[in-house]
Amino acid sequence: MAYCLHTRLVNAILVPMKDVLYARAAPALKAAVDGYAEQRAISINAAIVDLVTKGLAASEGEEFSRTRLATLDDEHARLKADLAESQSQLRTLTAFIERVQLNVGVCTAPNCGHGVTGLDLLSTGKCPRCGTALISLPTTTTTTTKPFDGQLLLLLGAVGLLVGAAWAASKS
Repeated sequence: MAYCLHTRLVNAILVPMKDVLYARAAPALKAAVDGYAEQRAISINAAIVDLVTKGLAASEGEEFSRTRLATLDDEHARLKADLAESQSQLRTLTAFIERVQLNVGVCTAPNCGHGVTGLDLLSTGKCPRCGTALISLPTTTTTTTKPFDGQLLLLLGAVGLLVGAAWAASKS
């Protein structure tokens, strides 16, 4: 922008003036132009060309500022949407972490019976106490006749939700 203004000024001053502009001005404006020309030791014509050139450059800068502001507004809206999506993913992951820390059953190895969390099942696949591989899904220690008390099903649901969220995030 500064180069453009400088180029215009040089061209306006060095190129022989061929076109003429006539304008009526208020006495205060005429006095201000005279003062401007006198301070810089230039002619009134050169002062007017200089001031008009600067005014046009400022006007272009104002348009640039409006365009930049619109671009920044669009970027702000996009970033707000991204933030909302990230916060939603964070809530999903937080819920998943809470669920995998719950006990989902017990180790089936003889003489162990140690509680197994969803994290043990998903990360290492081994009992944290005896190191036995958790080949079959561990059963709970409840006295109900159901093989699962529902926590394992909730864990599997959370895993499904996490996989779905990851798939959705990869598509956007």
